[in-house]
Amino acid sequence: MSTDHLAPWALLALGVAALVLWSWWRGRRRGPVRTPSRLGIPRTVERRYTHHLRERMAERSVSASAVEQTLLAPHRRVHDPVERSYRFERDFADEMVKVWVAAEPWPPRREVVVKSAAARRLATLTIPRSRVGQLIGRGGSTIQAIRKQSGASLDVDDSGLVRITADSRAQVERAVGMVRQAVR
Repeated sequence: MSTDHLAPWALLALGVAALVLWSWWRGRRRGPVRTPSRLGIPRTVERRYTHHLRERMAERSVSASAVEQTLLAPHRRVHDPVERSYRFERDFADEMVKVWVAAEPWPPRREVVVKSAAARRLATLTIPRSRVGQLIGRGGSTIQAIRKQSGASLDVDDSGLVRITADSRAQVERAVGMVRQAVR
């Protein structure tokens, strides 16, 4: 049968109908999407916390709740084949939590060993686009001075968005104050 006599819109309608039918059939065979995250470790898998993890949580002010949320629904999961472990990362309002887990084989069915945790404090602020050059300074001198004096990492883009990360809230607050001072 020749399709030369069919209107272009009819061909388009046939294509869309075929795509919808294919998507429905594929989803039907796969079943429901797992929640909360395909990257996370389900609650049914037992977690064994190491002594090292508990020490790091205390040192770095990482709560057990933040560790559990990171394991259940991480934003990122990175595999380390050398250590035979995974690093789970989750961004919260003012911090990014990282949790290291050992589990062989992967994905875990019964148990994982939660090895360590860390947190980086975060802050973002927006400066006027016309002040970006002033914040960076000649040859990067101003932003480098802020990094050195505050101990924080700074990243600024052309739109004026400034991202600040550090190990402590005090370092982040110091860097925020210095950025505001530099762009006045």
